[in-house]
Amino acid sequence: MPPTDSGEERSLLDYFGLPFFYRHASTTQMRRGMFWLGFVGLLMLLFINVLFMPHAPDSAMAALRRAVFSTGARYPSVESGLESLFHQMFVIAIIFAGVFSPLLSTFSFSSERVNGTLEFLRLSPMPTLSIVIGKMFAPAWSLLKFAGLLLLLGVVFGACAGLDPANISLALLCIVLSCATVHAIGAYFASFTTLGRGFGSLVGLGTVTFFFYILPMGSWQERGFPFLAFLSPWGAMDALFWKNFSWSMRYTQEPQFLGYVGAVKFYVLGFHLLAFSMLSWAAARKLDAPERPALPRRGWCVVWLFGLITTLGIVANG
Repeated sequence: MPPTDSGEERSLLDYFGLPFFYRHASTTQMRRGMFWLGFVGLLMLLFINVLFMPHAPDSAMAALRRAVFSTGARYPSVESGLESLFHQMFVIAIIFAGVFSPLLSTFSFSSERVNGTLEFLRLSPMPTLSIVIGKMFAPAWSLLKFAGLLLLLGVVFGACAGLDPANISLALLCIVLSCATVHAIGAYFASFTTLGRGFGSLVGLGTVTFFFYILPMGSWQERGFPFLAFLSPWGAMDALFWKNFSWSMRYTQEPQFLGYVGAVKFYVLGFHLLAFSMLSWAAARKLDAPERPALPRRGWCVVWLFGLITTLGIVANG
């Protein structure tokens, strides 16, 4: 049943589902518990890394490191320690925002449908699309904020370590956009299936996410395709920062799109914006009328046009 029109003029925020955060926020106890758990865990991680920073052999920090870890190993320099912290912050952020958060949001969305409470939400003055977008992010908002904090800390550590700001910015763009796309994939699965009391959508999301993260990394092996690796956050980190640790020679190819290196970031931005908007639109259409196709003809034309542009870009890279 589509949402009723209350006659009130809707604001732009309603269509982005932002009021949903305030109507369906987690409990105060849960927010406090997650805050302190994340705060203590982050402090412990930072403290351990500080222990492994270069210290004088007779210093208290060096003695504490040897007493706790029974080793005298340490980072060769402060810069290498900060670079390691950058990698750790970004990797943990990807896990929280790109794995745990989409699974939690999808399970919450599926549970609403299984229990029949989603129909009550759709009686609100908000459009169906705003409910879909709200359910994508509101259930896991605390995890997303923690992941955002980790990314900000990672940017600071990476800048202090002397990493290329352009590479840090591109990795940040790929991580944020790909995590948003995975949330949209989960919402689409939850909008049309309640198989296994909602666990079917989790299985589908897990399967698609695995291939979505892994397959683009294999594009380095093909001529003209390396730019596709940046569609995965792991592929972006691998290409930008981890290539020095790889035994493979795949990084001899510089990623290009339409024959231009600088066009790669615009392709990544366009892909994720298109994927997020189309999946959100499809999820809202399926909730309003399950018998309808996921997208209308104009939507499929846009998808086909983007696929054509991708093909032309690969040909131009050759």
